[in-house]
Amino acid sequence: MRSLAGGAAGGFAVILLVGAGLMVRTLDKLHQVDLGFDPAGKVKIKVSIPDGYRAEREDRPAVVPATAAKARAIPGVRKAAFGTDALLAGIPTTP
Repeated sequence: MRSLAGGAAGGFAVILLVGAGLMVRTLDKLHQVDLGFDPAGKVKIKVSIPDGYRAEREDRPAVVPATAAKARAIPGVRKAAFGTDALLAGIPTTP
Protein backbone atom coordinates (compact mmCIF):
# COMPACT_ATOMS: atom_id res chain seq x y z
CA MET A 1 0.00 0.00 0.00
CA ARG A 2 2.87 2.38 0.81
CA SER A 3 4.56 1.67 -2.48
CA LEU A 4 1.32 2.46 -4.32
CA ALA A 5 0.99 5.78 -2.48
CA GLY A 6 4.66 6.57 -3.15
CA GLY A 7 4.24 5.74 -6.81
CA ALA A 8 1.14 7.92 -7.07
CA ALA A 9 2.95 10.80 -5.35
CA GLY A 10 5.89 10.40 -7.72
CA GLY A 11 3.54 10.38 -10.69
CA PHE A 12 1.82 13.57 -9.52
CA ALA A 13 5.22 15.18 -8.98
CA VAL A 14 6.21 14.38 -12.56
CA ILE A 15 2.91 15.75 -13.86
CA LEU A 16 3.39 18.97 -11.87
CA LEU A 17 6.97 19.38 -13.11
CA VAL A 18 5.90 18.89 -16.73
CA GLY A 19 3.07 21.39 -16.26
CA ALA A 20 5.42 23.92 -14.69
CA GLY A 21 7.87 23.48 -17.56
CA LEU A 22 5.13 24.03 -20.11
CA MET A 23 3.97 27.15 -18.25
CA VAL A 24 7.49 28.59 -18.23
CA ARG A 25 7.84 27.87 -21.95
CA THR A 26 4.47 29.52 -22.65
CA LEU A 27 5.38 32.65 -20.67
CA ASP A 28 8.70 32.86 -22.51
CA LYS A 29 6.89 32.66 -25.86
CA LEU A 30 4.42 35.36 -24.75
CA HIS A 31 7.29 37.72 -24.00
CA GLN A 32 8.54 37.22 -27.57
CA VAL A 33 5.23 38.13 -29.28
CA ASP A 34 5.38 41.27 -31.42
CA LEU A 35 2.78 43.70 -30.04
CA GLY A 36 2.62 45.74 -33.21
CA PHE A 37 3.76 48.89 -31.40
CA ASP A 38 6.56 50.02 -29.12
CA PRO A 39 5.22 49.95 -25.54
CA ALA A 40 8.08 52.11 -24.18
CA GLY A 41 6.73 55.32 -22.66
CA LYS A 42 3.10 54.27 -22.95
CA VAL A 43 0.70 53.97 -20.05
CA LYS A 44 -2.79 52.48 -19.93
CA ILE A 45 -5.18 53.64 -17.25
CA LYS A 46 -8.77 52.77 -16.56
CA VAL A 47 -11.23 55.64 -16.34
CA SER A 48 -14.69 54.89 -15.04
CA ILE A 49 -17.71 57.14 -15.25
CA PRO A 50 -19.41 57.22 -11.84
CA ASP A 51 -22.64 55.26 -11.43
CA GLY A 52 -24.56 58.43 -10.61
CA TYR A 53 -23.65 59.93 -13.98
CA ARG A 54 -26.82 59.39 -15.98
CA ALA A 55 -26.64 58.42 -19.65
CA GLU A 56 -29.21 61.04 -20.61
CA ARG A 57 -27.20 64.01 -19.34
CA GLU A 58 -26.58 66.55 -22.08
CA ASP A 59 -22.87 66.94 -21.28
CA ARG A 60 -22.07 63.20 -21.35
CA PRO A 61 -20.73 63.20 -24.96
CA ALA A 62 -18.29 65.95 -23.98
CA VAL A 63 -16.80 63.97 -21.06
CA VAL A 64 -14.30 61.96 -23.12
CA PRO A 65 -12.87 64.88 -25.15
CA ALA A 66 -12.68 67.05 -22.02
CA THR A 67 -10.89 64.31 -20.08
CA ALA A 68 -8.48 63.76 -22.98
CA ALA A 69 -7.73 67.50 -23.07
CA LYS A 70 -7.01 67.44 -19.33
CA ALA A 71 -4.70 64.45 -19.80
CA ARG A 72 -2.82 66.22 -22.62
CA ALA A 73 -2.33 69.22 -20.33
CA ILE A 74 -0.28 67.12 -17.89
CA PRO A 75 3.44 67.95 -18.28
CA GLY A 76 5.25 65.32 -20.34
CA VAL A 77 2.11 63.97 -21.99
CA ARG A 78 2.26 64.28 -25.77
CA LYS A 79 -0.85 62.33 -26.77
CA ALA A 80 -3.93 60.98 -25.05
CA ALA A 81 -6.55 58.65 -26.47
CA PHE A 82 -9.57 56.74 -25.27
CA GLY A 83 -10.74 53.31 -26.30
CA THR A 84 -12.68 50.38 -25.01
CA ASP A 85 -11.87 46.77 -24.37
CA ALA A 86 -15.55 45.86 -24.30
CA LEU A 87 -15.06 42.95 -26.68
CA LEU A 88 -12.22 41.54 -24.59
CA ALA A 89 -14.11 42.10 -21.35
CA GLY A 90 -17.25 40.34 -22.60
CA ILE A 91 -19.37 43.48 -22.34
CA PRO A 92 -22.22 43.50 -24.87
CA THR A 93 -21.81 46.41 -27.29
CA THR A 94 -25.25 46.29 -28.89
CA PRO A 95 -28.59 46.84 -27.17
